[in-house]
Amino acid sequence: MRDVSAGLKFNNYIGSRKVRNLFKGMPFEFKIKDINVNGQKRGCSGFITNTETGKVCYIDTEPFFNGGSGSGLFGSRDKAIMMRTAENIKDYRGGVNNFVSPENIVAMAENLTR
Repeated sequence: MRDVSAGLKFNNYIGSRKVRNLFKGMPFEFKIKDINVNGQKRGCSGFITNTETGKVCYIDTEPFFNGGSGSGLFGSRDKAIMMRTAENIKDYRGGVNNFVSPENIVAMAENLTR
């Protein structure tokens, strides 16, 4: 597993391009897009599919869950990304929410799509 922590911090904007770059050379397909609110980019959300297993997970990198400063709903800066299993690329209800740090996006996607 490669180190993906370089250049990722909680306050950085983690958009669809950054997420795709983290998975470069790995067997994943993406249906994710950036979240824009009043012209301000706030992260991305969508689906990541493991092409080897066909399993899907949902990802949301919008910092709403932590209020952008670590004082939001869950109050932890190191678990800013929400991911969960999904039945398909239209399943927004999915499984149990998992909150991970930006450095652990790839590992969590691998676990959820195994």
